[in-house]
Amino acid sequence: MEYLKVKNSFDNYRRDDGSIYIANELYTIKESIRYGINPAFCNKIEVSSKKTYFLFGARFEKKL
Repeated sequence: MEYLKVKNSFDNYRRDDGSIYIANELYTIKESIRYGINPAFCNKIEVSSKKTYFLFGARFEKKL
């Protein structure tokens, strides 16, 4: 599945909706449009949805 992964350099930046960017958080393409995520702050990656997990409402990639 294709995700946008927030770059480490944009950790704790404010989003337009009042929330913040979290380093290494994953957003689907549809989520990025819904939440107004700036694509310049992210890298596109391809990860299986089975290799992701949620922590405090944020999605991250499992690293083994």
